[in-house]
Amino acid sequence: MLGPFALFCGVIILIGWVFLIRDWIASTNWSTVRGTVRGVDVVAAQRTDPYRPWQQMDGFHAIIRYAYEVDAQTYVGERFSATRSPFFATEADANTFLQRFPLHSHLTVRVDPSNPKQTVLQRQLSAADALPGYLGMGCMMVGLLLL
Repeated sequence: MLGPFALFCGVIILIGWVFLIRDWIASTNWSTVRGTVRGVDVVAAQRTDPYRPWQQMDGFHAIIRYAYEVDAQTYVGERFSATRSPFFATEADANTFLQRFPLHSHLTVRVDPSNPKQTVLQRQLSAADALPGYLGMGCMMVGLLLL
């Protein structure tokens, strides 16, 4: 009885995980354009602790506003990653991170060709982003072993 339940849980977790990272997967095939940093900001926020989902964390989001052009039309974006925005425990850490993006500097923007408003700057999964995938696969393996 435990085998089918673990297998079912693993499948559900993996489906949810793929849904959460679908933009990360899709952005592999997105085109790249040159963007320009229009501004940066640090905003106090709370978010769920990725390693302890039952707890909230206080911290700071680092926001990068950038302009880019697609088919002679200018767009402005703020999305850093397909899965999450940069989040830091201290305001000083967020400001240190943002020093990498001086005003009017150039950066590479990944753009969804079918929806130019959909962009990301970074295509990288953190350990916290990958954790549900490993958990789902682990549940499926346990389920298969117990069948």
